[in-house]
Amino acid sequence: MLYGQVISGTLTSEPGVRSPLTSIIQIRFVFATNTSHCPFHTPITGTVLHAGDYVFADPSRAVIRLNIQGLVKTNDTPAAYLQMTGTGIEIPNERVLGTIDGLPGAGAVKFGQFQAVMMRSFAVGTGEYRNLSSGVFVGSNAVRPGREEGTFVVGFRMSQVGSREVNETV
Repeated sequence: MLYGQVISGTLTSEPGVRSPLTSIIQIRFVFATNTSHCPFHTPITGTVLHAGDYVFADPSRAVIRLNIQGLVKTNDTPAAYLQMTGTGIEIPNERVLGTIDGLPGAGAVKFGQFQAVMMRSFAVGTGEYRNLSSGVFVGSNAVRPGREEGTFVVGFRMSQVGSREVNETV
């Protein structure tokens, strides 16, 4: 059972980050917002202070493996800090690759228009958010060209997976 969208937001690459994605590269992201959506019981609103994606791609670029690390600062007073990690795979289409490569005419690629599956986790030291550390989260991505030349934006959505009683047995 999915509890609804836990977090959605965007990560924007730094200018000039382009790669043929044929080896390990680091993409540093410079800005993001996180917004929780109801009915998740631990709302989060904040900013990703630091984030990076260590990308492992097949030489053919048919499969891209993601390894994202980020630090979220909540809008609470005082602020809480949450480490967000994510691993997963993308099966990019030509539009995704064109957007990442900064090709002229490349456009936005919506959620669900390409295979992108992530498993996310949180490392939390604050009591209010501690339950996030024991949660299982899944998500997906979207991508579009950035506003600044040489950038692209990755959108993400995550949901928490939970158990639900059903009238079945093994």
